[in-house]
Amino acid sequence: MNSGLKNSKWKEILCLGAVLAVVAATRITGIARADNIARDGTIYLTMAQEMFVAKPVETFNSYDYHPGYSIVIAGLARITGASWPDGWILVAQCISASMSILTLLGVYYITKTLFSQKTALLSVMVFGLSMEFTKISCDVLSDSMSVAMA
Repeated sequence: MNSGLKNSKWKEILCLGAVLAVVAATRITGIARADNIARDGTIYLTMAQEMFVAKPVETFNSYDYHPGYSIVIAGLARITGASWPDGWILVAQCISASMSILTLLGVYYITKTLFSQKTALLSVMVFGLSMEFTKISCDVLSDSMSVAMA
């Protein structure tokens, strides 16, 4: 019985991993094919850049946008040594894509708790591969991060 539980747990992890790998592949493809970024994305990138040269409090007070996404962009751009602007755009897109996958883990566990494992996997596939969520997840937008943190 113990080995049956272990096998079913591994099967669950492998199935979820396979679905998330497909979703990640769509995000990578979307990022690679992106020609431009959303208008809000330019503001988030500008805020992140200004945090390097100005005082963060002044930057926060200068914009009507929440600073969380820009803080994460600025921090990861500094850690990775990304060049401005292309490297920063890629950092922001990767943050958005990563947060979308984190969101899908939340969808999986909530749906599995309320319904079943099969329903949870189907929900992750449908939501993760939906056109609109994929577009948002490949752009420089804070939406994926906001949903992941909710």
